Amino acid sequence: MSGGGAASALGLDGERPPTKTRTAVSNRGYRWRCGEVLMTRITLKGKVALVTGAGAGIGRAIAQTLGRAGAVVGVLDCDRKLGNETVRLMTKDRSEAVFIRADVSNVQQIKRSVTSLLRRFGRIDILVNNVGVAHVGSALQTSEADWNRMVSINLSAAFHCLRLVLPDMLKRRHGSIVNISSVYGLCGGADHCAYTATKHGMVGLTRSVAMDFAREGIRCNCVCPGTTDTPMARWGWKIWGGGDIDKARRRLEEKIPIGRVAQPEEIAQAVLFLASDASSYCTGAILAVDGGWTCA
Repeated sequence: MSGGGAASALGLDGERPPTKTRTAVSNRGYRWRCGEVLMTRITLKGKVALVTGAGAGIGRAIAQTLGRAGAVVGVLDCDRKLGNETVRLMTKDRSEAVFIRADVSNVQQIKRSVTSLLRRFGRIDILVNNVGVAHVGSALQTSEADWNRMVSINLSAAFHCLRLVLPDMLKRRHGSIVNISSVYGLCGGADHCAYTATKHGMVGLTRSVAMDFAREGIRCNCVCPGTTDTPMARWGWKIWGGGDIDKARRRLEEKIPIGRVAQPEEIAQAVLFLASDASSYCTGAILAVDGGWTCA
């Protein structure tokens, strides 16, 4: 299950949005123009950000959103084609971005990626630990290899990234880390044993880092998306719906108080807030962006 969240019924900022864009992806026949409605005054000009898993889905939306706010973005992904496509889209949008290819299950590749970004730009102000993979299965349906892969990519990669980025942030006594967990990091997830465990781990990692470095100028927060329309989510919907993605989506939307799944840009808006100085008094925050899923 992929992460995701949603806006209020009146729009992302509690006010009625000025425009509606017709599209087939929303169950109500529209989607908000994210970025035109919210966070229009936030600037990240002069900041350097590293976003893992930025080749598609929520990660791509985060990279694009930070880029539009003025940050130089390191787009880290294991898929060269997808990563370069994110950079192309950002360049077309007049944002500055650089693709960094790395398999985050390999600590040495993570180290090379962080080092190269620091050498090129001299600093990393924002780290977004977004990369993640899904696995469907109970404890009895999860092999040791499945478990190790999930822990390596979904949890250990974040740990290694922040350990490598923290020294530079501490030297400047300023930095923002945003970890991407899931609603399954706040509640149990049937048939998602390894995924749920790793997403709970991201919440715990966030709180620990926040406590350890709060007085050193480092903030660490966490976004827990609910169901979001991403390639990974559609893969899960296909399995859950017996091959019928639309059927699975409708079943999910019946369980979401707001009545629809999120778009990746809506999750990115929450990340933008926590990454920026607009959230200067937030650290250790666990923000559910889930359309009301966890309060239902």
